[in-house]
Amino acid sequence: MKSAAFLAIALLALAAGAQAPTRVDYRSSQDIDSTLTTLLAQSQSAGYASAKQFDSGSHSLALSVRTKSGGGEIHAHFDDIMIVVDGSATELTGGSVIDAQTGADGETRGSSVSGGTPHPLAKGDIIHILAGTPHQMIVVPGASIRYIVVKIREP
Repeated sequence: MKSAAFLAIALLALAAGAQAPTRVDYRSSQDIDSTLTTLLAQSQSAGYASAKQFDSGSHSLALSVRTKSGGGEIHAHFDDIMIVVDGSATELTGGSVIDAQTGADGETRGSSVSGGTPHPLAKGDIIHILAGTPHQMIVVPGASIRYIVVKIREP
């Protein structure tokens, strides 16, 4: 009797496991390198290129390359986690966005950040910027930075 009950429980567990949806997004290091190389070429004229790898609604991941400094920005609803894969830049955080314009999506963009704290970024570094924090990436002329951006939606 015990073995029949055990077998029934095991079969139910297997059936439940088989019905549970799973989702896996995988990128090999070769895929990442290839995408970042393509983005580096694309970024030469505009100074920036990015390729979203996945978006679950609550968070997303993109591969990005910057060859020129960006403007100031504030994300109303998203934290940014940036992981530097190669190159270098300086991320300014805090202060205020100059010439700030807020869009319907709550995202604020401007020409630059004034009064921010500089954070030098190099290969292997990680920076986490909470929603509502002014920030700007500064790239020295002739340099570039390749990085992974994870955006996490604030509740």
